[in-house]
Amino acid sequence: MRNILPLFFACILLSCPSAAFAQSNDQPNFVNLVLNNGNLVIACPDNMISSFEKKNWLQYGNDIRMSFNPASKVKPASELTDDDLSGNCVLFLGNAITNNKITGFMKKYPQVAVEGNKLSFGGREFSGKNIFLLVGGPSSVCEKKYFLFGLSSGTLPQISAECLHVALKYDFLIGDQYGVISFGIFDASEENPKLNWKTATILPRPQMKLRTTEHYEFVFPSGTLAEKDITKIERFQEECYEKVCSKLGFKKPVKISFLLYPSLPDRAAFTGHSGNGNADDLLPRVYILYSDSAKCIGSHEITHILSAENWSRKYPGEFLDEGIAEYSDRIWNKKTHREIVRDLLKQGRLPRIIDLESAWNKYQDNISYPVSAAFVAFAIEKYGIVGLKKIYLSLGEDRSKSIEIYLKESPENLQKDFENWIRKE
Repeated sequence: MRNILPLFFACILLSCPSAAFAQSNDQPNFVNLVLNNGNLVIACPDNMISSFEKKNWLQYGNDIRMSFNPASKVKPASELTDDDLSGNCVLFLGNAITNNKITGFMKKYPQVAVEGNKLSFGGREFSGKNIFLLVGGPSSVCEKKYFLFGLSSGTLPQISAECLHVALKYDFLIGDQYGVISFGIFDASEENPKLNWKTATILPRPQMKLRTTEHYEFVFPSGTLAEKDITKIERFQEECYEKVCSKLGFKKPVKISFLLYPSLPDRAAFTGHSGNGNADDLLPRVYILYSDSAKCIGSHEITHILSAENWSRKYPGEFLDEGIAEYSDRIWNKKTHREIVRDLLKQGRLPRIIDLESAWNKYQDNISYPVSAAFVAFAIEKYGIVGLKKIYLSLGEDRSKSIEIYLKESPENLQKDFENWIRKE
């Protein structure tokens, strides 16, 4: 799964299944204000950073924009106008060096400093790789408006989409690349906000281990199955990386942060994301469950990252994006994608490509994923990798059209060709 749209956040906390993220304050929060008003301006860093870094921040801002309201604005911070600041909810990204607009607004917050992998906030210090702070409150500039800061020390985006969405329920959230560290509320209506750590939630963080290989940075808790199997995981994931690049013709090298979680409750508590795994192509990171019951390593999630890095970060839609990622794994529940789709065809349960493309969430995973993967294999055989990439880029530019239009095929003919290909031994 690739992070694009608002996600369901499981309300689970380590050793406390009583809803880690369920409670927030009574103030109108950023989510409600933005969704109700629709007026959001995202101010991206543009000071003392390279053109490559500026481009990444703008892409990150646009990903956030699409999560809320496509009509929202994404602007370099230096281009903000008085109207932007007074008439909208504003999300500031970066830090006081890379985003000059942050400095004045941050004066009202107690003891805030982000430097390297250390964060000072409210009289406490936190540390972690890619440490960040999300903090916000009602705007004193314009009544009923809101502002939020995504403060991070780096010159590239560091905050995962999930942590951003979780933070929007609260006044502050502290996290690092592994996920949430602490979150809570305070009274931001006064000139100097009151912060009471007794009411804040601090997740117990295990001792973390770090291992690096040519294409990965593996992060996992000490004493877990991942630590025991890490040599095997490293070897397997490097093999997956080479296999994906070979099958899809990817050339651009990418270093991927590969985060391993020992249980579903742990993964949900730290990341705010339910499920076995997901990828964030912009950071780039994957968040993977690795336990006795489910070892979710493999090619699928890294393919999301590699396709975005090598082809385009413009999302082509679930059907093609998940199809390409699943194609790289080849097996679904111990059967090949083609075998599964052949069974669906015999049973009269195979959906039309055009229907699956337009209503992805209508179908169960054990149908949508194998069918989309089989279609990608079919498309590569018929149109080649160049043809597949062309479809991917075209859908990224304009998802209002279907694959059939870009292939200049009628839905009926494309479906017939696909089904004939499936029937072949």
